[in-house]
Amino acid sequence: MNKLKITENQTTQAIIQYLTLKKWRVWKIYNGSIPARVFGNKIIYKKKKVEERGLPDLFCMREGFPMLWLEVKSPGGRVRPEQKDFIERAMKTQNGWAHVVWLVDEVIELNRVLEDKYKQL
Repeated sequence: MNKLKITENQTTQAIIQYLTLKKWRVWKIYNGSIPARVFGNKIIYKKKKVEERGLPDLFCMREGFPMLWLEVKSPGGRVRPEQKDFIERAMKTQNGWAHVVWLVDEVIELNRVLEDKYKQL
């Protein structure tokens, strides 16, 4: 039996759709390669100068909630030391949450926790 392989990009897009439905504003941060040209059905990527290594994939805001940074990984994906460092620093800020997520279900649970905590304020 073949297992369905879900890519990091597919997971990221599903997370963006879910958070948008929950009234979050979501920005995808392109750190690394970015689309440069399209030739027919082929996309040519070029390396982008990275200002801050470890910056997560998504930055999210919702009125009345803390800022949220999400590093999205495909199943089996590893967290680089720079990413771990950014997440630890972001969690120490007064109004920021940062997490590594592998599944949309983790974001659903995180949103539920944040709604329980911040909707009461």
